[in-house]
Amino acid sequence: DRATSRNPHGMPARDVTVMNTYPELRLKHAIGCFGADGWRGMLGELQLSFILLSALSSLAALEQWKRLVHVICSCAEVAVFDYPELYSAFIDVIRPQLERAGGDFFDFDDYTKENFLRPCLI
Repeated sequence: DRATSRNPHGMPARDVTVMNTYPELRLKHAIGCFGADGWRGMLGELQLSFILLSALSSLAALEQWKRLVHVICSCAEVAVFDYPELYSAFIDVIRPQLERAGGDFFDFDDYTKENFLRPCLI
């Protein structure tokens, strides 16, 4: 997905390096990918990903949900001042998702042997 890719198609290598060095630039890029909907569109995709994950057990939806959560959380310490409405709405969106997910959602990832949410939410 273009919004959460670490290497967006057509982006010069220098810009990719800068975007991946400064997570707040990656967030800005992701928000820009949603056009006029901006961060609201990004949160809408986060919600849609969770619904598809819950209803269809879609692995692709889980991966997109994880990428969106990571993009939003990876720069929260800095970006919360630039996007206070995004982070306020994000908390309102993610809290019921995590409550609905259940305890096994927080189990360790089979591949990395660690919980994928822990680094994002700490």
